[in-house]
Amino acid sequence: MYVMNTNYGVYKCLFNDKTEGGRPTPSTIEPTATTTTAGAPAALADGYVWKYMYTISAAEALKFVTTGYIPVKQIRDANAYGEGASTGGMAVSGAKDDGSDQVTVERNALNGALDVFVISNDGANYHFENNIAIYNTGSTTTSVILTSPGLTANDRYNNASVYFTFSGTSYVRKVTDSVWDSGNSRMTLTVTPTMGSITLSGSLTANIAPHARIDGDGHGHAIQLTANATAANSVGGVTVIATGNSYTTATLTVEQQGTAAGAGAVVTPIIGPYGGHGYDAAAELGGYFVMVNSKLTQDESGSFTTTNDFRKIGLLKDPNNNNTFVRTTAATATQTKTFTYASNSAVISGDITISQTAAGGASAYVVDVNAAALTMRVIDVTNGTSDTAGYDTKPGSWQTSTVAQIGGGGTFTLAAVANGAMRIGSGDIIYVENRAPVARAADQTEDIKLIIEF
Repeated sequence: MYVMNTNYGVYKCLFNDKTEGGRPTPSTIEPTATTTTAGAPAALADGYVWKYMYTISAAEALKFVTTGYIPVKQIRDANAYGEGASTGGMAVSGAKDDGSDQVTVERNALNGALDVFVISNDGANYHFENNIAIYNTGSTTTSVILTSPGLTANDRYNNASVYFTFSGTSYVRKVTDSVWDSGNSRMTLTVTPTMGSITLSGSLTANIAPHARIDGDGHGHAIQLTANATAANSVGGVTVIATGNSYTTATLTVEQQGTAAGAGAVVTPIIGPYGGHGYDAAAELGGYFVMVNSKLTQDESGSFTTTNDFRKIGLLKDPNNNNTFVRTTAATATQTKTFTYASNSAVISGDITISQTAAGGASAYVVDVNAAALTMRVIDVTNGTSDTAGYDTKPGSWQTSTVAQIGGGGTFTLAAVANGAMRIGSGDIIYVENRAPVARAADQTEDIKLIIEF
């Protein structure tokens, strides 16, 4: 359905080449074009049609590209409406316009366009001609005159399409009548819609193919059928001159030319998703997962231990600052309690349990120790059975200026207790994952990626 190329460009597959047996052949050519305009690009040599969606930046690739996932930004607001430069949360001056190709592609997408056509039966006995000279003198707003066409009888080109390019613009017209001028070897094609203000001049040529009539609720399309290169007189492809727009339903009929020539071709127009291909990249590429990336760089300015391992990671949504109801916005925070000690009779280290008899057996587990600062960070703090209020005025809590015991022997005097940076119990835990122990070091960085489906 989609690929990322070697330059981190992301492409959605609009058409995969099919064999006569109906099975797709493998893609062999890497898409590289970065066209941001609406409409499907031309098929590559392997038959695949790829719609360019966006390019992943180097910074985004470093954070979010894995062997199983690539990132896609949610540019457009949920349930955004319409198309254009100022709808769907993508105003030119809006915060969501980050100047990326994805914004341009989404803004240029065309709702209800007919970009892709699937040929399930080529048919037979159709008539195709290429590069027939157009005779300009005498052409009118209702006709195109061909010089030395392949068919030389009245009505032989009826219900055909005539395709030509003039002044850089391509045109397709349906032939409603064809009259042969044997004296001048010219065929006058009456066409609809009329030529309007177009006055043909210069050296021009036209292609002839059976007319493809599209019935549906949209408008503005212009297509020309092309011949099958390996099966003469059958339909082999569709050239899209104008995709049209606003289609929610469409059928295509290959009309018989002239005197009932050609039959059996089955061509199906494929209507893209709401808004058009590229309108909402996250929805079109199946962006049902959220990836969160965080890097633990060394000790994160003292916020994270480098002398102990960690075994659990998670996501905490909207916690508040300690003892306030203001949301935490700091980039890092230490949530352990910090014990400051005045003196000790033994070496204190991480991964030991400490307790305090005076507090009725209050206990805590040491994460790490800063001997120079006489501090230790602790978790799993529990109160004891003492009726005496401790540091937080609660009975049984740790008491300052009081001796505590070190697991395995030794004592220290607790000088002060500081809470963590965030209010205990605030915020919502939306994800928790237990992992194998990750050992840390002072010069180490861990790159953590969480992939969550909502």
